Amino acid sequence: MADSGSATVVTATADCGDSATKVDPIPESVRLCMFAPPSTPADGFERTANYAKGPEQYLKKALGKDVFDQRKDLLSLPEIVDKDGYGDGKHKSHFEDHIAKLFGKEAALFFITGVQAQLAALKIHCTRASNPRVAWHVSCHLESAGERAYEELYGLE
Repeated sequence: MADSGSATVVTATADCGDSATKVDPIPESVRLCMFAPPSTPADGFERTANYAKGPEQYLKKALGKDVFDQRKDLLSLPEIVDKDGYGDGKHKSHFEDHIAKLFGKEAALFFITGVQAQLAALKIHCTRASNPRVAWHVSCHLESAGERAYEELYGLE
């Protein structure tokens, strides 16, 4: 770590794959992922395949044994990794159960994108309020990039 004024900056190398791959320095307080982004689509597929073969072995190699051991109780380590078929895969269910338990909740949901999560929250809010009307800033991505999914999926106005 290097101190650059008041912010701590971490210069990281890839935790899996090519150790020569450098990751742009990110302030430690906002760094959420220890993995370098895949350099190519093939790299991403290879990582996924290695994880599917053995999640625990993959994470020990990717994170390092010490970090893995320190964080093991926070990790979702399924016995098998299966294909998720529209939200009913064992791997996804295991992950949701793990997160619910971690936060002391009855249940948890995993959404593949933030937009999906936002649409679900919007639907729940409107249903509880018994009001199908929504409003937001003119540049809201749910309007501009979401192609009016709130209208098509949930009948919101």
